Amino acid sequence: MKWANENDQFAVQTYECNFPETKLHAKSIEHLSAVADRLSHVDVMTGGFPCQPFSVAGSKEGFADRRGRLFFEIVRLLAELGPERPKILLLENVPYLVNHDRGRTFPTSIVAHTPLLRHADVVVAVPPDPERYSRRGMSLPDNLAAGVERQLALPWPLEALVKTKSVELRGLQWAERRKAIQGSMEIRDASLVKDRCVLLVDDVTTSGATLSEAARVLRLAGAGDVHAVTLCHTEG
Repeated sequence: MKWANENDQFAVQTYECNFPETKLHAKSIEHLSAVADRLSHVDVMTGGFPCQPFSVAGSKEGFADRRGRLFFEIVRLLAELGPERPKILLLENVPYLVNHDRGRTFPTSIVAHTPLLRHADVVVAVPPDPERYSRRGMSLPDNLAAGVERQLALPWPLEALVKTKSVELRGLQWAERRKAIQGSMEIRDASLVKDRCVLLVDDVTTSGATLSEAARVLRLAGAGDVHAVTLCHTEG
């Protein structure tokens, strides 16, 4: 752990007691500077921004609340770090963040502030497993794609990528996952993605095998660049 940032005086005392070897910047993130504070390079940056503006038990004012806008200070730090920015960014907040403001908050905070993804022509959700979808009656990747569609005004063709069979990946190693997932998806209408830059959306990625297979199928159908965005990454 190279450095940390905390504003609350009591949390600062607790952190310094538990991690005395870590450089702690005890001030608001609004006053933290990658340059002035000489933040060293890290491979993973993790943190949490205040949840009250996004929680069902809080004000639900979102980015209208100053605390909610602290998210953009994290975005600012990433920009200041430039080429030295971390390879992985892991942020924590409440589940309602995904549904806040009718689903518009999440794509605003995650997608709209990622310049590369603004070049996308079409958004495609990783298709749900047929058996699990029949039990749940919903698909979180579809919900996320719908939010991106509204925020970025991108077409979201539901039938662009579909799952043709159920595949169980839990407990498999990476190579086994990649082999098991092959042939489980297909394009129903190639004209929906042909020569287009595709934004591929999923809720969780573990090994990346599902995203890789989806991207492979999209490219075979004639898609141009394929960029993927997920809600979180997990081991399993």
